[in-house]
Amino acid sequence: LTYLMQAGMASYNRSTGRVTIRLLQPQPPTPSFEPLQLDALERALGAGLNTVTVDVADKAGNFKTASWSFRIVLEPPETPQLDELPPVTRQSSISVSGTVPEVRPDNPVRVEVTVNGLPAGTADVDPQTGRFKLEKVILTDGLNEIRAVAIDSAGSRSAPSQTARVQLDRHPPIISVDLPASTNLKALPFEGRVTDESGIERVELTLNGRDQPLKLEGEVI
Repeated sequence: LTYLMQAGMASYNRSTGRVTIRLLQPQPPTPSFEPLQLDALERALGAGLNTVTVDVADKAGNFKTASWSFRIVLEPPETPQLDELPPVTRQSSISVSGTVPEVRPDNPVRVEVTVNGLPAGTADVDPQTGRFKLEKVILTDGLNEIRAVAIDSAGSRSAPSQTARVQLDRHPPIISVDLPASTNLKALPFEGRVTDESGIERVELTLNGRDQPLKLEGEVI
């Protein structure tokens, strides 16, 4: 555009940001410009909606106007809020959902979910409700730390969400019992130990098909 202005074939109005190009050849060429390379045009840009208009006039008096609008977003999206997740599961994949506050329809937002710092997938945010949901987030054995970051259409990233911790336990409890192979006693002491990496919820004991009362102290029966 600088060359065209030097040749008297173009002009730029700083107050309106309007660029006018005058074609001197009978067969109009197709000029191309690097996007937003004008210093004056860059200074005129501001946050929110911006409109660039180009007016083209030939020597015969024919006139054409073209306009482009785009939005400049300076503020990053709000931090995602994760829905509650189970602290312990035996499923190797779970769904992660939540909300991103104050999402605007004119600035689409997606959410990137990570597990232990590694990308687990992305989900689009509903512009009307701010809700998102990512299915089949893969977990690894042991403790999983899950976070989410919101990313808007301009590439701005939010602060990371609070960390949700989910433990994947796919191994059954370990049971050890100390009983004699035979005895002449009608009542005998019963002692054993149960251990599990995610903790014991309950222990049930049956003797010849009948439920027996059982007291669990820590990991010792």
